Amino acid sequence: MVERLEGILHRLPDAIQKPVLHELTPLKELFLQQRPPRLLLAGADDLPLPQIVSLIFNGTVDRRAHDILFEVNRWQEIEVAGRGIISFLDARGCGPNAEDVVRSELKRDPADVVLVLSNREDEGTSASRASDNGAACVRWNDETGAKAGIIALHLDRQTNRNGHQNETVNLGRAWGTFRFELEPVSPTENLATAQQFVQTLGRR
Repeated sequence: MVERLEGILHRLPDAIQKPVLHELTPLKELFLQQRPPRLLLAGADDLPLPQIVSLIFNGTVDRRAHDILFEVNRWQEIEVAGRGIISFLDARGCGPNAEDVVRSELKRDPADVVLVLSNREDEGTSASRASDNGAACVRWNDETGAKAGIIALHLDRQTNRNGHQNETVNLGRAWGTFRFELEPVSPTENLATAQQFVQTLGRR
């Protein structure tokens, strides 16, 4: 659309053409910059990507996403009903052989946000591996020069339901901590958390 307008403007006299082009250039740059937000997943790798996306967006993922065979360690686009397309790079559990692939993907398209997942049931080696992966993913994305926001996502099967709290913060790159129930008592139990999570993304 912008290119067509430019073609028409070039036929006009310079006195009209220049001021209009001056206003059109920022508009063209805005259109070119528009793209899906990019979320990098790091940390615990207990759940498949579509289930994670369904959880944090409260089950509003396009059902076709559950039938897609995702290529690990590369950017993938998932349509979230009512929210558009979002790009995910699932680098959880990334081993030495896949590190170069992930870093190459981030160098080409750095993440806007790093989601670091943890599972209360993970202990010992599993918890340590998830923590190391989270730190590595943040570091690899930082190497691109992009200072992405960082959000902690806690996934629990057996939580003390007497008041676990989510926390949104404004401490530079730390954007907040959110806790999701993997076995909710009711379908709406994670709704408030998902809404807070989406609002946090939307304010950044």
